[in-house]
Amino acid sequence: MNDSCKDVVTDYNEWCYENDGHGTEEINTNDAGPDGELRWRKDVPMRIKKGLLLSIILLAMASMVHAEVDARVVQTLQLSATPLDMAIPGNGRYIYVLTSDAKLKIFEKNGKLRDTLVMDPGVDHIKPGPRENQLFLINTAGNRIQEFDLDFIQEIPIDGSPTMGSLDAPVVVAVYTDFQ
Repeated sequence: MNDSCKDVVTDYNEWCYENDGHGTEEINTNDAGPDGELRWRKDVPMRIKKGLLLSIILLAMASMVHAEVDARVVQTLQLSATPLDMAIPGNGRYIYVLTSDAKLKIFEKNGKLRDTLVMDPGVDHIKPGPRENQLFLINTAGNRIQEFDLDFIQEIPIDGSPTMGSLDAPVVVAVYTDFQ
């Protein structure tokens, strides 16, 4: 061992290695700089410094792997006016598109146009609400946000089904989706 090294390590943060003819290699975490980084002693062999530098360069090059991305158009929504904004509720069942002619176009997830609603001409943004049938209409020029609830009417074919009562009687089907 070099005379500057101790036979017994007195602090668990100190390491001292034998001199191999190229200089003594020693790291002492007690000699950390003001920024907390370790400082190498000046007598650390050049080959160790080069080895560390080469390791860092190789690790950096390994992280720069060239990857390819395969992209394709899955679906196109054809619009008659410029789209201003788009919103998709959490369940992804519908796609809401606000157009520059103040219309809200409601598309099903397969791209089929379900309905078109006329909006206030000042509405320039839409945001989905917590429920699939809720939208927030934003009018930035008028400093106004409106909560907008949509009720989707579903036709149920009843031809040939047994009936009771008047054929013209209104029917309401209640769907409970928010119970625990």
